[in-house]
Amino acid sequence: MPDTIIARQPSTASINKVLDRFKQLYPVSEAFKKDFSEHAFEIEVAKNVMLLKEGDYCHHVFFIQQGVLRAFSQRGKKEIITWIILENSFATSISGLYGIKPARENIQAIEPAILTGISFETLQRWYVDYPEINIVMRKIFEIYYQGAEERAFISRMGNAMEKYKYFNDQWPGLMNRVPLAYIASFLGIRLETLSRVRKKQLTLHKESAS
Repeated sequence: MPDTIIARQPSTASINKVLDRFKQLYPVSEAFKKDFSEHAFEIEVAKNVMLLKEGDYCHHVFFIQQGVLRAFSQRGKKEIITWIILENSFATSISGLYGIKPARENIQAIEPAILTGISFETLQRWYVDYPEINIVMRKIFEIYYQGAEERAFISRMGNAMEKYKYFNDQWPGLMNRVPLAYIASFLGIRLETLSRVRKKQLTLHKESAS
């Protein structure tokens, strides 16, 4: 790994945070908890560092302990952002997972990030050894695809104001953590348009509060 990605053993708190997320989706056995603790790893990713590059193969699924990630594809000089995701969520490349096809998108840390990861090989063994993990991972991938549906829904919205309000409602506070250029790309609008809409909304909010 490059020196901007530091690998280390996850803390007990990090392990428990992921297991708690698993348990929210479906109960997991004590045997699995022990196995997870033995095979999970943690990485610290510096800001703007690529976790995965388009064309590479994805061999891991990550849980975001801290930070924000984005996925994007490159079309000439233009970046098309497909998702933005933050703490307490899982991140991977569906197209590149399992090493069958190259990833269609880049995954990059927007902020310094701490991720807990599991390898494809370990995940495959868990499917056999712990039947509950088939349900857990199915639900995780369902959430992932729901995110893709959200992106498609946003793209069909009529105007920039609707998109801006929807983004703020769905991901409150994220507008202040992510560069506006990234959000504009995610929403499918021009940066200048987003800046204008945001300024208008902030002005209206100040006026209503006074």
